Amino acid sequence: MNHVTKNITFDADGFYRWAYELNLYKNPTIIFLIWKIFGFILLGLWLFMVLLEFIDDSLSLETLLDISEVMLLFGLGFGGAVPGGVPGLRPDDGRQVLRAL
Repeated sequence: MNHVTKNITFDADGFYRWAYELNLYKNPTIIFLIWKIFGFILLGLWLFMVLLEFIDDSLSLETLLDISEVMLLFGLGFGGAVPGGVPGLRPDDGRQVLRAL
């Protein structure tokens, strides 16, 4: 294994390998990206459910609040679960190696 640079190595099989270490405590962009993705998914689901209630002619303020409450609870659940699922945000050394092979 030959180190070309700090992050790039040339392996015995003739391929270049790239590894980059990212401290997720100091750079939380990945967790914010995952939160945005889940947020847009939940927004789409909320709009779909409201549209179905509107087509069914049963859309009322009570129904709208019920749908919103369910989506809010899902959002809080996903939002709380995301930091536990990002490997660098667990209570270890806070580093995750991202590899592009």
